[in-house]
Amino acid sequence: MLDDRIVVLKLADAVRVKSSGKLTPEQSANVAYLLVNLSNQYRPEGLSLSLVLGLIEVESRFDPTAVSSAKAYGLTQTLLSTSRPYLTALGVPATKESLLSPEISVKVGVAYLIDLHRTYRESGLEDREEWHLSVDSYFWGEGNVRESLASASSSRTGFASRSYWAKVRQAQNSWRALGFQ
Repeated sequence: MLDDRIVVLKLADAVRVKSSGKLTPEQSANVAYLLVNLSNQYRPEGLSLSLVLGLIEVESRFDPTAVSSAKAYGLTQTLLSTSRPYLTALGVPATKESLLSPEISVKVGVAYLIDLHRTYRESGLEDREEWHLSVDSYFWGEGNVRESLASASSSRTGFASRSYWAKVRQAQNSWRALGFQ
């Protein structure tokens, strides 16, 4: 427990720096606390803190107000249509404002990523430690990735997807180098 508190304190500082001050100290601490707890909760399923940190870094650069051209919102850059069931489960309004809350964005993004990973594990396409299809689906959409898997000639998730996975892995490794596993 003490180790987790130390990790949360160090991570809060690192997240605040990565956000270029766009997260307040309180938001940084709340996000760090959530990330450590969620990664601990889902560790049996293979989720690592560094993977989630890498994903957030690539998705939003820790900017809680980030909005993509596709209308994905917040730290984890989820679409409102994708987020709706997760927001409902959390008991919060299914609005873009909800997704712009750093804490809600993290909860929704991690829940969605875990659901994708469970789907690919159940179908035998990923194992506990493999996340490439889950991360690709997070970015491209599950339907697009499944379509690509079904059609070897499809270029929809070809180079661009591998490039996305490579970016997330690179960011993940940067976080690992900082001591966040």
